[in-house]
This record gives sequence, structure tokens and C-alpha cells, in this order.
Amino acid sequence: MSSQDLKATSARMQHILADVHYRMNMLLPVNRLPPELIIATFKCIVDELDAYRVICLPARYDTQSDIRPLLALTHVCRHWRDVAIAFPKFWSSILVNSLDLVETFLTRSAPLPASVYVSKSLRAEGRYPDTYRAMIARHRHRIARLEIEAAAFVNVVGPLLSIGLPSLDCLTISSYEDNLAPDDYVPGMDGQGDGKDGLAVEDRLCLPDSMASSLKALTVLPIVDFLPWGDFKTLTHLYLTFNPTYAKFDVHDIIAVLVRMPALCHLHLALIIFPRVRRRPPLKPNSVPLDCLPSLTFTSCVFRYVTDLLRILVLPQDILVRMQDMNCPREAVPLPRLDVWKTVTSLEIASLGPRRLQLIAEGTSRSGLWLQLEVDDMPSASEPWLRDFFTTTELSSVTTLRVCLGPGINGIWEAMLRNLPNLLVLHVHLRSSYCARIEPLALLLSQDAPASCPSLHTLSIARGMSATDALHLPFIALLGRMLAARAQAGRRLRRLELEPFPSGCLTIDDMDEAADEYQTLRQHVDEYHFRYPDQLGDPFKMHDMWRNREAEKYWEVAPNDKPEYVLPW
Repeated sequence: MSSQDLKATSARMQHILADVHYRMNMLLPVNRLPPELIIATFKCIVDELDAYRVICLPARYDTQSDIRPLLALTHVCRHWRDVAIAFPKFWSSILVNSLDLVETFLTRSAPLPASVYVSKSLRAEGRYPDTYRAMIARHRHRIARLEIEAAAFVNVVGPLLSIGLPSLDCLTISSYEDNLAPDDYVPGMDGQGDGKDGLAVEDRLCLPDSMASSLKALTVLPIVDFLPWGDFKTLTHLYLTFNPTYAKFDVHDIIAVLVRMPALCHLHLALIIFPRVRRRPPLKPNSVPLDCLPSLTFTSCVFRYVTDLLRILVLPQDILVRMQDMNCPREAVPLPRLDVWKTVTSLEIASLGPRRLQLIAEGTSRSGLWLQLEVDDMPSASEPWLRDFFTTTELSSVTTLRVCLGPGINGIWEAMLRNLPNLLVLHVHLRSSYCARIEPLALLLSQDAPASCPSLHTLSIARGMSATDALHLPFIALLGRMLAARAQAGRRLRRLELEPFPSGCLTIDDMDEAADEYQTLRQHVDEYHFRYPDQLGDPFKMHDMWRNREAEKYWEVAPNDKPEYVLPW
């Protein structure tokens, strides 16, 4: 028998063996599952990876492009693979780094909308090859979501977007790269712009009309040498992060873009840290109405530039405005007048450290303002800022105030309470030197003056009390005189709550002794409570209204851009 005969015999035996294995596999229970059940299993898995899936920003390679667990399902057996090939939704999220695989996924997912992730590994010499653009063009009417992992340079992403994607809902351009700036960039002032709308033609990424008019969500993170440009009639979600290493754009450029987005519902701007970098005439119009905007977020910005932008934007009353990690210079930068203050009923002010201040104002479930401010030379600069805030902001609708002030910020009580004429509930959290720091507040509440909060019915004083403070008779006498004065003037408190230690400062015996001493206060109030912290409940907490899930419909915001409620103790 010749060698060729042996090879032919071996091939026949391998074929027979493969057929035997196939027949054996067909007898396994997993191969007897009906296709409908397998499809239901596939659907549960791919629901998070469909054209509207939520991803994390900025783009992460490990979460974006690893679809091996999904493809492993096609290797269970031939039966499962045949079902998967005939199930278009299985292939509708394209997170692969091979041109051939992208083509395979696009073909098998037809006719469903597709979600395409364009990896930077597909680029050659900083650009995407013509073969890739041609392939995307063939399926452009089906692409509902496009995620481009690339630095936001016009010459990189422009040619890919110029093909036009009329069914595109969400466009994401994001990169983890550092030092994103042109090779010939020299720090300094830019040119004049074209003077008409404030954004030079060379700084625009002009999207085709068919794409811009249907787009619902857009992200550029970080912005390098262009801003998105087009007639964005249907855009509802916008997320722009500016480049901290490249002073290309400023507030006026942002306005030039926002004025073309009348339907915005969720706007997130980050790293606005540069002053005006262009010498140009003032923009027209001088105001931008965003009547549909229920959510506006700024993170890691210079506070002055944010206030400049807020003075131009015309916002509705029912809006959640969040300004987190704002940097404020030595001179006081007041908050602009916003209609949201007309709905505010609850106000919280807390010192977060030697240089940080947190202010949270809440109205209805759809209106509020959140500000985390880092003030230079704090605390000396924070007290004037707070004083200016209370004297220039209309707060007559506020009925609940929560205050936690750090050392050195004791002189604002009068300015604070004088401008809260309808205050009903006051929660005070004071740390250290408890008795000395409660004295200014107690004296104000004792007086027959506007700063005495005539309508106040609940006073809660929590934490910060050492064993010495808790049993300090002058402190008890101070509270007693204040309560007696209010009762005599017809402004008797309904409820007094005391939580006299942070954690472990007082023993049970100390608590019992302190409780006996505080019984003298009961005669001046309708309800008196002296409790452990876990019994009283902490009024300082983040409310669900700030967990804005609708704002993350198309993407999950990076952890450092999420609301971070910082407790000051």
C-alpha cells in the first residue's frame, strides 16, 4: 500500500470518526434543547450588548472589545452554532478588532440595527483604512450606535463620519491617551475665529445633515482640535470633556455649539478650565434657551467659567444642576440668578475640609442645585463667599436647613438665618468645641429679630459633643435660656433632638447622666429626644433625585464624574 493510499485511508477514518462524534453529540441533552429555548438564552445574554447598551466612559479596552464569553456560546455544539447564526440579534453588537470579523457580524446581524465599536487597533498611521470606511458605508443605514476609540482629531474621525449614517442614534468618540495636542501646538492665544458665530470653520467637525438631524446622544472625550457641528434637532444627550493640556476652546465656543441643540435633555460638561482664548466680537445671541433641559452637570471646572456659561443659558425651573469639584479663586464668585431657586425648599451646607464647601439645594423631585466648591485660602475665603451667597440669593421658599460648619466659619449665622424667614426645620452638626460654637446660634434664636427664625418648630443638634461638652452645665443652661425665651415670646419649639456624641465618646453611664441633666429642657418644648445616633437617623444623606439614571441611558458616566456625596465626619 502506497503512502498516498495510507493518507486517503487516514482521511476516510478521520471523516468517519468526526461523523461518529457528531452523532454522539446529537444524543446529548444539550443538543436536544428546542431552538426557541436556546434563542431565549441568547437573548438574555445579548440584551446588555444590543444597539442601545450602556457602556462605561471613557472607552476601556477590557470592557469594550472582549466578546469571548459571547462567542463561546457558539462553540457549545453545532446545534447551538446553527441557532446563533440564524439569530441576528446575537451579532448586532460588534466589538471586534478584525475587519473580517466586523464584516461577518454586520452580515449576520442583518436586518437589525447594529452597534459598532471601532478600535484604535484598526487604524493605520493614525487613520482608518479605506476598506473599513467602505465596509461601514455598505451598512450605514443599519448602524444605530458608533463608538470610536480615537483621539478627537478632525483628520482621524472626520473621514469615517463623512460617509453619513442616517440611522445613527448615539455617537461616542473617546480616548484614554494623554497629552492630546497637535504636534505643532504652541501654547498661546488662538486666532479671531470667523466672527459670525464664534467658531472657526477649521474647528468644526461637520456631520452630514442626515446624521446630525437624527442623532440622539453624542460624546467627545476629550475634545482636541474640533467641536461637533451640525443641525442637531433631535439631540437629547451631550457629554463633552475638554482637554486640560490644550487651550483650544472656551465658554464662547460651547455657546456656539449649544445654540444648535434645542432639544437637549441631559448636558454634561467637564474640565472647563481655560479663560477666553479667542479674541472675537461677542456672540449673538447673548442667551441660549434650553427649555427641555432637566439635567445639567459640570465636573472639575473653574467656577468662574461655569458661572459665565450659566449667565448665558436660559434654564427651566424644574432642572437638576450639579457642579462638582469646582475651583474658586480668592475673589468671591457669586452664583448667577437661576429660576431653580424659586422651587428650593431644602438647603444643606457643609464644610468638607480645610478648603472645600458643599452646598445642596433641593426643591421638587426634579429641581435642585448641587455645588462642591474648592475655595483658595479656605476658610478665610469661604466665609465671605457664604455671606455673599445668603445676601444675594432669594431663599424665602426654604423651610429646611442642614448645616455642618468647620472651624473658622462661625460668623455667618446671622446672614444665614436673616435670609431664611420661613425656616421650619434646622439640623445642626457641629464638630469640636461644641458649647462655644453653639452660642452664636443660641443667642440669635433667642432674640425677637428677623434672624431668629420665628416659624422654626424643629431643632436638631447632632454629634461633635465630647463627654465634657455633653455634661457641661453652662451648655445645658444656654439651650435652656434659648428655649425659654422662644416659649415666652410665643415661638415655642415643637421638637428638640439631641445626638450628643460621634462614636464611643460617652459610655452608657455617661448617657444616662447626661439624659438626666437634659430633662430640664423638656419643659420648654413639646417633644424632646435624647438618643443614640443610630436611633435618631442622619439627616445628612444623598437623596435619590441626584442618581439620574436617565442621564446615563446611552452610557455609564466615569466614576470620577458621578455625584459624590461626601460626609464631613
